[in-house]
Amino acid sequence: MAGPSHGVAARPEIPADWPPGKRIVMHVTPSLKQSYVLACDTPIPAWNYLHRGHRVTIALDADAVTAFRRDSSGRTPLDRLEIRHEDLDDLSDLLEVPLGATPHTYGELFRFLSSSGVRIVASGDVLRAHGIRPEELDPMVAVLGGAEFKALLEDVDALLPYEELAVPHHSLFHSGAH
Repeated sequence: MAGPSHGVAARPEIPADWPPGKRIVMHVTPSLKQSYVLACDTPIPAWNYLHRGHRVTIALDADAVTAFRRDSSGRTPLDRLEIRHEDLDDLSDLLEVPLGATPHTYGELFRFLSSSGVRIVASGDVLRAHGIRPEELDPMVAVLGGAEFKALLEDVDALLPYEELAVPHHSLFHSGAH
């Protein structure tokens, strides 16, 4: 697939019978102020695709990079966004971790995904446009040059766009099919 994800249907289904090893890129553009789609709608599909044996990358583009920018205390906006209490039991079961070790914020959840094999990348060009230095990002995010980021979006088996949708903070599990 070439070019940006505009015009492509959001969250196309990945066939359950796809052989392992497919390259899946989840292309995310909105900030948390614009939409909670980054926090609420990417972690569970990313985890599921990873556990089907696919190579999953979350590509942060446009305003989405701001959700991973650390403040003077080292926290990101995702660290301040708590996972809904009613989702913690289901999340514990899904991640196969004890309830006490289950991520309680979206920052913790994205770090868990990253440590489990989901690659999280951002475009260096977009960072510069937002006045963000690479060292200001959470260390889970790898910064790619503009050409490398563009190539990542073009050389995939599935590009899943997460566009600027106006959605409220909602449940990880009860917002629709993933």
